[in-house]
Amino acid sequence: MKKIYLGLVLLIAFSLTACLGSKEYNYYLKNSTTESKVVLTAKGNKLVKYTADTTIDYSKNATVAKLTKEQVTASLKRAFDRTYNINGVKYSFEYTDSKLLKLKIEIDYTKANFRELASRGLIDRGDAKYIDFKATEKNILQSGYKRVK
Repeated sequence: MKKIYLGLVLLIAFSLTACLGSKEYNYYLKNSTTESKVVLTAKGNKLVKYTADTTIDYSKNATVAKLTKEQVTASLKRAFDRTYNINGVKYSFEYTDSKLLKLKIEIDYTKANFRELASRGLIDRGDAKYIDFKATEKNILQSGYKRVK
């Protein structure tokens, strides 16, 4: 009887452990100037990682049209460094001759300092204990993204 009970307890424990693993949720946005894919990785309601792969078309932007590729690239680098050059955040970008910005961002919330993220405008509250997945998803959907499989 003890073996059956122990086996049942172990089965339940393994089942719960499997349920508590990370899960990825995908979102997509496309409009006349932007195409973006976002992946949220969550454990339960805690967001552990945010990944975005975005392309923005600046070819019809009158201000950008007056600048060289080098000027735009330098300006974008300064802006992105001020925002994303912190622990737990990785980013890369490319600005092409055809005036397309290709930006990739990854935020690992298990490594990032929330106060620093908040000071850069990447999250709302620096005193948060975790990033709420449901609230983040709500914000993404309100921004025009659609959830995809």
